[in-house]
Amino acid sequence: MSSETPQSSSDVSDRKRKRSIDDVGGRDTFTKNEAQLASYAVKFFESTSRFFVVGVYVRCWTIVLWYFDRMGASRTVSFDFAVDDVQMLGLVLVALHQADATHSGISPFLHAVGPQDPVNSLCSTTSQRFLIPPSVPLSTLSLVSNKLPPKCREKAILRFPCSIVDSEGTQSTGYRAFVIVAILFCYPGLIGRGTEAYLVHELLEAGLKASEDLVAKLAWCSVHRPPESATLRTLLANAPELSRHLPNVAFACVYDSDKHLCLPRYKLLSSDEWAKTDITGVDFEKRDLVVIVMKRYQPLWSVRNLDEFKKVFLDLVECHHRAYKKGGYLHRDISETNLMIDRSDDGTVTGVLCDWDLSSAVDDDGVVISSNATHRTGTYPFLATDLLTDKPPVHLYRHDLESFFYILIWAGLHYSFNDEGTKYRVHDQVKIWMDAGCHTDARKDKKTLLGGPIENAEQLFNEFHPDFEPLIEQWVEPLWQLFRSGYQKEEARRFPNTRPRSKLNIASSDDFNISFGGILTFENFMDALGEKPRQWDDGEL
Repeated sequence: MSSETPQSSSDVSDRKRKRSIDDVGGRDTFTKNEAQLASYAVKFFESTSRFFVVGVYVRCWTIVLWYFDRMGASRTVSFDFAVDDVQMLGLVLVALHQADATHSGISPFLHAVGPQDPVNSLCSTTSQRFLIPPSVPLSTLSLVSNKLPPKCREKAILRFPCSIVDSEGTQSTGYRAFVIVAILFCYPGLIGRGTEAYLVHELLEAGLKASEDLVAKLAWCSVHRPPESATLRTLLANAPELSRHLPNVAFACVYDSDKHLCLPRYKLLSSDEWAKTDITGVDFEKRDLVVIVMKRYQPLWSVRNLDEFKKVFLDLVECHHRAYKKGGYLHRDISETNLMIDRSDDGTVTGVLCDWDLSSAVDDDGVVISSNATHRTGTYPFLATDLLTDKPPVHLYRHDLESFFYILIWAGLHYSFNDEGTKYRVHDQVKIWMDAGCHTDARKDKKTLLGGPIENAEQLFNEFHPDFEPLIEQWVEPLWQLFRSGYQKEEARRFPNTRPRSKLNIASSDDFNISFGGILTFENFMDALGEKPRQWDDGEL
């Protein structure tokens, strides 16, 4: 709740209703104090795993109700309870008092373990796998849980309703439940995907094999994009040889924000009506809650030596290309947090390419199939130069190759294999890449790196950690030359009078843009690394 100091009673007695001083032209404007209320909503989302947040803004004798969810913010018209809207004030107070946890926006999937809960004794150590005694079926967990979520979500239970098919093919409603061991990530914003990631162990019925370490990811995804689990199924169907390089999914489900979760916004307007800008005045994008639980992998920076790093990096580049050419999807979000490691019992490592929820299907020519999703995709430090604009172009395969190049630079500046460990402070040389609000500066910096004199690149490469110095000559400089030649050729195409066009043999059609005239291709990328692409169809990986 946010408020401002009210006036004295004499200021409001016997006066007629007036618009507030913030009401410009009959429509209230967004004030600084209301922005503060929105910041409180962000804290609620981040700390209590809520589906929506309701706020009350009080200014003098005027009240405005605010509603926030991951699709946007809505507000009521203001009412003045000092004049004739005292009944409205009473209704608001009663509603706030009577609202249970679910109607307060708290996730109905999150359950606290009560002190007398038989499961509680099984949650005493994070190293333990959890089994439910036969006397505590999953369907009764809600009966022994607290009404409100725990102060700390560790040891809380995520219980998801889902369809279960038995051995005879009979379908029924069941549950999958997971104990939260640690919070890995919570989105620190208001509108958007609102991603939450947890380290979890599955609660299993007695007699079943204990679960391994798993990661549960909950995100509010646009309905215009297929859920990540569906993309992974398609990839594995089209290219089963990628199974070792794609996430191993243990559970996945999509909960419709209208039909399943019944968010309050749909009590005001239907999802179809929200989509009509002539009604709402905003560009609305429906989002559903997508849950995916998968095997836990190690981050890229956990490699133990340069040979491991090179092996994993090559796995990822080749998996990415295979998924694009045979699987039919372009990843579009190459970043250090999506490039993972699967370390086997004998210590060998395999690269695993995760987070396919922002990927896009491609046609037979490798061109991204357009959708109604309108948001820029990618992680800012690793975005290709072309994409760092207010209106980014269609995402191309070469853009992801450029992101892989920035991954190499990032690793050289921040990773190490000795006792120092990985540097989590961003290196000064690439700080400008981090600021999403200054993408024009990041674009200029990257264009200077790729298209400028070699001294600019050498200044950056000289900052590499000693553990990664061998990569400069082996991989980084050859790739820099590759991208430099591509951008120089693109510059010559844009400004043909700077060189004789006939000598450059540059195409004038859009085909040039796909790979800068055949320069930025997978084959040339691998050749710059001094590696020969593997023959996927010749046998096991």
